[in-house]
Amino acid sequence: MGPAAVNTIKLMLIAAVVALSQGCSTLPRALEANASDVQKIIWTKAAEASAFRDQNGVCHAFSRDNKAALHDLGEQVKACFNGTLPEKLVKVTDAKSVKVVWNKVPRAQMAGVYAEATGQGSIKGKGGGWKNAHKLFAVRGFFIYNADTCHVVVSDQPEYIGTLGHEFKHCVDGYFHNNMGEWDDGEHNLQASR
Repeated sequence: MGPAAVNTIKLMLIAAVVALSQGCSTLPRALEANASDVQKIIWTKAAEASAFRDQNGVCHAFSRDNKAALHDLGEQVKACFNGTLPEKLVKVTDAKSVKVVWNKVPRAQMAGVYAEATGQGSIKGKGGGWKNAHKLFAVRGFFIYNADTCHVVVSDQPEYIGTLGHEFKHCVDGYFHNNMGEWDDGEHNLQASR
């Protein structure tokens, strides 16, 4: 596959993420969740502290806001969903929590769930079912908003913890990629405006 095809695929994935971040009226069956699956999480960026759950059940995550820290952020988000965070009493906090559901889709089903959620990444077969187009798309995870809840879709495997942190960052920061699908730290925009 040549550079033009790779760039086209990246742009298609970017368009899908932008469309997903705008909201979706209905979720695919594979992403439906119970209210008990929803966690409220506050991410305090650039702070050094241990993650915890407060007396109201809100998880507090702490990490830097860069690529290298996404693994640590993913570990804290996973601990929130696993119920392994210690509880701490906190005074009133003005930080806003994000409602998150972690959809633990097996890696082998990711392309099909992505296709169902976005209509992209797979091709419609003659029998009316979806055929995975694994050769074109290697989706490690994605996020989708439904009402006020962010659904993070990532496999529950150790090698995907950084992806969990990455998709959770989307829940908090929305779209943070440049037009090539790479992390955009804002420097590109500053340089272009000079």
